[in-house]
Amino acid sequence: MTDLHADVAIIGSGFGGTLTALLLERVGLQSVLIDKTRHPRIVLGESSTPLADMLLRSLAQKYGLPRIEP
Repeated sequence: MTDLHADVAIIGSGFGGTLTALLLERVGLQSVLIDKTRHPRIVLGESSTPLADMLLRSLAQKYGLPRIEP
């Protein structure tokens, strides 16, 4: 068994879990992503909406994460 030390455990390493881990890192918290499958995995049909794009742009600017900007 691996001994992990983290402030937050995130269940699911999809889009939401990964974004949460990035934001937690920016505010100084250590997170661990837990997922039932291995990565990389093939995901088809990923898409976004105009509202989600606005939210991502806002988060990218607020937390200095240009790689998540739409």
